[in-house]
Amino acid sequence: MAGVQKHYAKYVTSGGDGPTVLKGRASELGYSPDFLPLDMSHEKLFQASCGSGCPLRILPAGRITPSDQLVIDLGSGAGHDVILASRVMKEVMDDPDNNHDNITKKKKVIGIDFTQEMVDAAKENLQQYPDLSHMVEFVQSDLEDPDADFLAHYENQADLIISNGVLNLCQNKLLAFQTAYKLLRPGGRLVFSDVMKLE
Repeated sequence: MAGVQKHYAKYVTSGGDGPTVLKGRASELGYSPDFLPLDMSHEKLFQASCGSGCPLRILPAGRITPSDQLVIDLGSGAGHDVILASRVMKEVMDDPDNNHDNITKKKKVIGIDFTQEMVDAAKENLQQYPDLSHMVEFVQSDLEDPDADFLAHYENQADLIISNGVLNLCQNKLLAFQTAYKLLRPGGRLVFSDVMKLE
């Protein structure tokens, strides 16, 4: 896993490939204009995008609802899916047609990544969206560490867990999935986009 961590640390610190993602692959990965108005102002947000598809577009499970209080992104990288999820959650909160009995101001989106450089990039990207900052937290931690502090703190609390192109990188995938299910509340959803090898 140290090799994976080193690779992605180098990728994000070297500038990534934001223009390529935005101009060539964003729509194919589910970041289409009807979901996110893509222009070059988003270049920095997507510069270290390494995912395989937008999990928030996997419906109905990926839809953020008025009753959702906590969304967690496993392997959040430079934070684009966390920021998108918080934006959608804020839109749900602000929608006058929603049942506001189910809406509180305590809604939160947490991004977890085991590469400190990615977490640092995510926090820097979040500064572009000050209206969302009160809802967002980024945590450096390992999905395959059963003793991680975040696991104990948020166990059985997540309404929705998303992941984008990360589970394939885990050496112990069973442990990574166990981490996800420990974080989920009863009835919570796990929605992920990833790659797999067919033999």
